[in-house]
Amino acid sequence: MEVLRRDARHVVRRALRMARDWKQIVRKREERDDEKLEKEIVYIRSEVRSTVEANRNLTSYSQIREVIQNSNDRVDLILHYRIPYPRYHYVYDETRELQHVDGSNCMELEGHILDIPVSHSRT
Repeated sequence: MEVLRRDARHVVRRALRMARDWKQIVRKREERDDEKLEKEIVYIRSEVRSTVEANRNLTSYSQIREVIQNSNDRVDLILHYRIPYPRYHYVYDETRELQHVDGSNCMELEGHILDIPVSHSRT
């Protein structure tokens, strides 16, 4: 369990370090206004805090290992894309086509209705 504790501390420190250096990380490639950067920093810190609190009472080795791996993957994605918010994934099999009252198509994804055209082809 000591290895898991070390790995968990490592990923938390890595995420908080990323939040601390977020302005320099983003400005290497693009220019964003300071207000937006500050909101992103606050978001990163709150996500780290909420993730730690949500998983504080885990006791299973496999569950803890999975959370650590997912957290490391998320930090890697944030650093690569320079977007701290979760990325949407395309879901083909779980989507359903709905009809609006006016007859236009839309998609329902995990209970959220997105007003975008539904394509039937995957080309």
